[in-house]
Amino acid sequence: MSDEVRSARTDSVLVEHYCEHKGCKEWGCYGFEESRTVTHWFCSDHQPRLYRGLPRHGEARLAAAEIADMLR
Repeated sequence: MSDEVRSARTDSVLVEHYCEHKGCKEWGCYGFEESRTVTHWFCSDHQPRLYRGLPRHGEARLAAAEIADMLR
């Protein structure tokens, strides 16, 4: 432990992102970059099916589980 006096950081900014899908008011927890300066935000229901050639969050795991069930 140190005897130095420290103060909490005050430069933090909380930015809330909401889903950009028309009519959706959910929290946009998935950000997808269009460019270095533009990011689009979507909820789990409206995130793109593919992004940079990768399946959406959780979809690959579900597909793997289905294949494993079929092989049993």
